[in-house]
Amino acid sequence: MRVDDERFNLEYHMRHTALPRPGGDDQLKRLAGRIVSQQLDRGKPVWELWIVEGLDGDRFAMISKTHHCMIDGISAVDLASVLLSHSPDPTIPDPQRWKPESAPSRGELVMEEARWRLVSPLEFGNSRSI
Repeated sequence: MRVDDERFNLEYHMRHTALPRPGGDDQLKRLAGRIVSQQLDRGKPVWELWIVEGLDGDRFAMISKTHHCMIDGISAVDLASVLLSHSPDPTIPDPQRWKPESAPSRGELVMEEARWRLVSPLEFGNSRSI
């Protein structure tokens, strides 16, 4: 069962930094090494997206850092293809203000667990993440 985090703050996950201009590839590699070597805060959703400005040739970089518990290989490729698209998709609607859904009640959690226990023996090879 999915539960939204009422305290989710996108600004924590979207990071912005810059290299001293004109930043070279070696400087970017050192910065990327420092970023990915820092452990993600396990008290928050375990992903970060860094935008790095200041690269020579009027370039910028994007450094994505996601814990493997959040995404599998195919999902990562799908996400990267959207983020790195050459042209924007004009069919994407303007975002609506996000409002977290209410957490499930105890009764809903009990019913979901009972449903899962009834159905799971019928689903051969089904794995459930805890």
